[in-house]
Amino acid sequence: MTEHNSRPILTGASGGQALVGSSAPNRLEFRDLVKDKKMFSLYVQALDVIFKEPFDNDFSWPAIGGIHGMPYVRWGDSGPVNPPGGDTFGGYCTHGSVLFPTWHRPYVALFEQSMQAAALRIAAQYTTDKADWVKAAENFRVPYWDWALPIPAGQPAVPKEMRTTTVSITTPQGEKDVQNPVHSFTFTSKYPYTTFDAPFNGWQTTLRYPTSAQPDAKSQMDLFNSVYGQNNSQVRTQTFQMLTRLNTWNYFSNHTTKQNPPVANSLETIHDNMHLLIGGNEQVEGHMSEVPVAGFDAAFFLHHANVDRLLSLWQVLNQDVWVTPGDQPEGTYTIKDDGPVNVKSDLTPFWLTQTSYWDSTEVRDWAASLQYSYPDFDGLKGKSPQEIREAILTRVTKLYGPALQPGGPIIPAPVVSTTSVQPGGPEKPPTGAKSNPGETTTVEFNGVTHEWTVHIRFKKFELGRSYSIQVFLGETYVGSVSAFTSASSQRCENCRNNQDVELEGFVHLNEAVLEKVHSLSPDVVKPLLAKDLRIQVQGRKVWSHPG
Repeated sequence: MTEHNSRPILTGASGGQALVGSSAPNRLEFRDLVKDKKMFSLYVQALDVIFKEPFDNDFSWPAIGGIHGMPYVRWGDSGPVNPPGGDTFGGYCTHGSVLFPTWHRPYVALFEQSMQAAALRIAAQYTTDKADWVKAAENFRVPYWDWALPIPAGQPAVPKEMRTTTVSITTPQGEKDVQNPVHSFTFTSKYPYTTFDAPFNGWQTTLRYPTSAQPDAKSQMDLFNSVYGQNNSQVRTQTFQMLTRLNTWNYFSNHTTKQNPPVANSLETIHDNMHLLIGGNEQVEGHMSEVPVAGFDAAFFLHHANVDRLLSLWQVLNQDVWVTPGDQPEGTYTIKDDGPVNVKSDLTPFWLTQTSYWDSTEVRDWAASLQYSYPDFDGLKGKSPQEIREAILTRVTKLYGPALQPGGPIIPAPVVSTTSVQPGGPEKPPTGAKSNPGETTTVEFNGVTHEWTVHIRFKKFELGRSYSIQVFLGETYVGSVSAFTSASSQRCENCRNNQDVELEGFVHLNEAVLEKVHSLSPDVVKPLLAKDLRIQVQGRKVWSHPG
């Protein structure tokens, strides 16, 4: 690699003061950030600043969002002018591989670096309490939305500050009601959005749960709130099972099918489902539901900061486990189709120096290398590894663990049987399809209990765009797993070569079963499942036309 003096260097945020017993300033949960008037005011204004910066500024919102997918151009002079194999399709993101968790860590840090730089410029404009505003900007780190947390009593499922068109903040000129950048992003020029696939090429503003595919479509934020609310319990259960059951990197890191998987979703599988729950695919997919354009919705980094936080929690619970070798399905802008990847693979396009990239080893210690932490780790600095692990396990159980069920606690155990599910076409989804759930082995601990889980395997590109597989018990919706992909995969050579790529996920049934029969005993549950368990596919098929 030749010497270059103008590449954008990723440092993450810098400065600030960590709390006593912590290693770096915290990223706050979004609801807590909103309660901190200075932090929230800086966050809203900084978002607005980078929203308005041009695409050719590497640290602008549209440029950072474009790293993930469209408009499929180089960022920061990273990668060849002609991508591997001459295929110009694809962003830099490493979905479906062992690099999925670690690639997104510097990606969030890049956004954080840009946001803090804007926050510092804004803080310097205050005349009242200027020192306090500057201190807040130095401590500023981007927030995360903990979508696995049970919905707080008396509050909406989705925080209103993610859904309202205006918010009240303190600006250098005083209190103001301003446009809410967390609600949506509006491109300031026709490029790059007019280069996107339909319908996104007709939408200058990002949408969630669009009313139609027409240019005048609107977001349906109330629908976003209600659909996510219906899924919150399942997402919480899936998150707890992931953090407490998975102890190998291969199972934890990505959604690609594995041999004899534990009864728990990978981090990427839960991530995929949340993308569709945020963007929506009730009638038409919103931006967050499509890989190439997801990075332009402001919810993207609220979501991915939480994904990174869950990675951090899992790291502490599995301190000797890190990235193992694998391959990269479908390839990326800089990795060939099914190319080998490992812990030392370049995490492109994130420059560590003018001539080298960050890799997974360098991002392992997030507080030391990228200078941020999470409230989960408050007070743990200086503790032994075992003490830290025990504290985090206690916290994970408190935040996401199940209440004791009739018959005693549910103990993780290996799956006994699973059934693959193949999605049907969109006009007549298989709403009556049946699936035998995976049943864990019986355990005895203050009684006997069982765990009931549906294990679903499905083809990523079955419908040619993102879709969800939903599980019901009778008329009761239980949960879903999703294929997070792209309608533009139809014109992607790598995607066409990988039509048979399979994903997998788990939907946990115990809570829904107990609402109906108040027992987990096989002689009670098996007849219920034979009668009431059904699945259906939510999504629209992309039809290809000759020529």
